[in-house]
Amino acid sequence: MSAEIIKDINTNYVDGPSTMPRKYFLLNDRIEVLHTQLRQRLKSKKDKKKLDKLVDIISQTNSMECDEQFVSGFVLATRIMSEVLNYKI
Repeated sequence: MSAEIIKDINTNYVDGPSTMPRKYFLLNDRIEVLHTQLRQRLKSKKDKKKLDKLVDIISQTNSMECDEQFVSGFVLATRIMSEVLNYKI
């Protein structure tokens, strides 16, 4: 089964303020600082492009992981609701 519809729900319909902890933003700031420092140390444009590509790929994989975690949570919640609705009192 394709999870594209569930991913679409996450992308287009789940909104609201981020609930990420402060530590998340601090870690992102550290990533940016380290990326900048490493980039400045590199001499060739080719190496700088490789570093930028690496950071971009890591960002893409993190996004994919988030999508899959949302799908897994959505499916689990749906299964729980199904169990609740089928429960006989």
